[in-house]
Amino acid sequence: MTHPQEVRYDTILVERKGRTALLTLNRPKALNALSLQVMTEVVAATEALDRDPDIGCIVLTGSQRLTRAIGKAKAMEMCLTGRTMDATEAERGGHVSRVVPASDLLDEALAVAETVAGMSLPVAMMAKEAVARSFETTLTEGVRFERRLFPAVFATLDQKEGMSAFVDKRPPEFVHR
Repeated sequence: MTHPQEVRYDTILVERKGRTALLTLNRPKALNALSLQVMTEVVAATEALDRDPDIGCIVLTGSQRLTRAIGKAKAMEMCLTGRTMDATEAERGGHVSRVVPASDLLDEALAVAETVAGMSLPVAMMAKEAVARSFETTLTEGVRFERRLFPAVFATLDQKEGMSAFVDKRPPEFVHR
């Protein structure tokens, strides 16, 4: 299999760090502005990384879907006035999970990604899907989806390993199945 880091991209960089992949927008002269080519390359790289069983987490720097993330009113104000949101406002509004000094940002993001990548891949994928569904559907449909996922978690080898590791008071050694 050709790993995504072996593919040459014009507008992004792809690095592997253990089970974590780091995608970095690489258009410094354009201030990393999004373009059709950037989005095409990001989609191609993330799709390739999603198919790679050795990758447990992808960190993407420089992109967001503003309206979906912060709501129509705030997005409209920011887009029409050019106002930016500082880190404190973003954290207070629940738009970011934490605020760290800029000099520590990449190290912190990679540390979180390493933690995620160390979890059971099938269970992490199920959790990610459950969170995504809760955002995209009604509460009733989200609860139904979680009820369907619950037995699937118990069908994984990683669930058995996780329970054994917990009982034995040792770190789990997930096989990602």
